[in-house]
Amino acid sequence: MEVFKSFSYRMNVNRKQRTICDKWLEINRELYNLCLEQRKFQRINGYDQSKQLTQLKKVFPEYNQVYAQVLQFTLVRLENAFHNFFRRVKNGQIPGYPRFKAKNKFNSFTYPQPSPVGGFKLNGKYLSLGKIGNIKLFLSRELPPNSELRTCTIVKKNGNYYARLLVRYEILNQENSKQAIGIDVGITKFAALSDGTFIENPKFYEKEQKKLKRANRRLARSKKHSSRREKTRLLLGKIHEHIANCRLNFLHKESTKLARKFGLIAIENLNIAGMIRSRLARQISDVAWNTFFNFISYKEAESGGMCCKENPAYTSQTCPECGFVHKDNRKTQASFVCLACGYANNADTVGAINTLNRCLARLARLEPSDVNVGEVDSMRCLSTALVSG
Repeated sequence: MEVFKSFSYRMNVNRKQRTICDKWLEINRELYNLCLEQRKFQRINGYDQSKQLTQLKKVFPEYNQVYAQVLQFTLVRLENAFHNFFRRVKNGQIPGYPRFKAKNKFNSFTYPQPSPVGGFKLNGKYLSLGKIGNIKLFLSRELPPNSELRTCTIVKKNGNYYARLLVRYEILNQENSKQAIGIDVGITKFAALSDGTFIENPKFYEKEQKKLKRANRRLARSKKHSSRREKTRLLLGKIHEHIANCRLNFLHKESTKLARKFGLIAIENLNIAGMIRSRLARQISDVAWNTFFNFISYKEAESGGMCCKENPAYTSQTCPECGFVHKDNRKTQASFVCLACGYANNADTVGAINTLNRCLARLARLEPSDVNVGEVDSMRCLSTALVSG
């Protein structure tokens, strides 16, 4: 199976390279805004604007300092913005017209092709960028073997520069595990598994509340447009970045453990967008269930497994032994005792068990016309083995 994946690495730029990158960001932002203004008053598309780029370089000589394909991709970026705008209009949505980019809203530029055709090349730990030079990367993880570089995006975030490498590589068919698990997510416990184990909620945002409050007070007291306010804004951004990095690290580790151990993972099909509008919005945003589910989905696909989304309705009120459904089965937030048969367990664990049972029952009913025939056969064998075992 062929897949595309993006890998982000921090760049160790020197003073000269940082100055060049800052200047390129400003030039590309000006080009984006200039072409957006042109499209407001003329009927012109991205292809025609790309042909005019040579003439534009004569009017603005500083554009010659930027690698040519980087400028062209900025026009592609604007064309994609208009494409998305008209797509939303066609679908009956209320879209926002593409906007002019302020300095703090334009923080990246892209090399669309690697060398020898394009302008970037990866040599071990060093990234060679056309008209910028060689930059050392902090390789937190190696690229997949036999991977092919596609694009390189340079991103400025909280004063640091990062290289996002999009690669294409082939995933070899791996023999997936025959085990299955159901997952019920929550806030008190991050997740309850159908085998009775729990994943604790690390609460990264809550742990950094003191630092955030201190930085927010300092920002509120700073004079607008002052250097102190800008330093405080960067400090606040770094705290939020640290929280996000810790959260992603946790989600990646837990999803990788599950994908390696289980060949079938049943999760809840939650309306997270609607749940965020509740009074628990901060806690729900902190646990990032949607990101966790996305990580599980693609990692299961890479390992040859399967991830199922099931309706979460009444999963924590249904007895997994006798099937009796009643709201009083769930005595408290964490306690489940069936009124019919007396079965007792943790309520979240019961929810995970019922989620897995629904997944297995649905897979047993699937017909070859519904999905891929081989996938149905393998999942039927897996569900039959699990039920009989």
